[in-house]
Amino acid sequence: MKMSSLRPILLGGFVSLLALAGLNAAAEEQAARKVLWADLQPDDIALRQVLKSLAQAQQKRLAMAVEQRTTQQMLTEMKMSPQDYTDGERQVLKQDFRDVSKLVDRVEAFEKRRTGEVMTGLDNQLIQIQGYVLPLTRDRRNVTEFLLVPLVGACIHVPPPPPNQIIFVRFPQGYPHPPMFSTMVVTGRLKVKAAKANLFLVDGASDIDYGYSMDAQAISLETAQNS
Repeated sequence: MKMSSLRPILLGGFVSLLALAGLNAAAEEQAARKVLWADLQPDDIALRQVLKSLAQAQQKRLAMAVEQRTTQQMLTEMKMSPQDYTDGERQVLKQDFRDVSKLVDRVEAFEKRRTGEVMTGLDNQLIQIQGYVLPLTRDRRNVTEFLLVPLVGACIHVPPPPPNQIIFVRFPQGYPHPPMFSTMVVTGRLKVKAAKANLFLVDGASDIDYGYSMDAQAISLETAQNS
């Protein structure tokens, strides 16, 4: 058989391979588990049930007790001084919340876990998650590395979220810088990996702690179809 007659067969096979590769990538993207940001943090279902069972007045009292504990800690750590107190904070500090102190201890312990622990069970899982892009590395007009965060303006206009709410994403082929305040849908394998990334800000650069990383397989603007 002549090479000229083989060429259509070879080209046809090559096109078929490309088509199969595209189908496999699309199928893998569809198979990705859709994850919420809350899924990246530990939960305490029993505690949530206890809080939900409280009457509205009890919930308000518990919130005030937590506020008192937080204010006292900030004073101890010299993050604020008595003259910085508002009238409301002074009133809260005068109250006796010993009746809910055990529940405050429980809430405080869980909050440390919620903001400090990562979900190791998600390691190497193929996931899809929505968030906002903070560019780190650009290839001409395309973003190749970025931080994905759950809130608009996180790390820029407001303090950074905890590390378990920040994903360091690599996308070597690059993606055009998304419009401001656009929600992005990112698909890839999540890795539990704590490290730092240097984020350039208007007033300088800052090292941001993150708890997860990902080699993205697909990136797109959030639409009604993929939300």
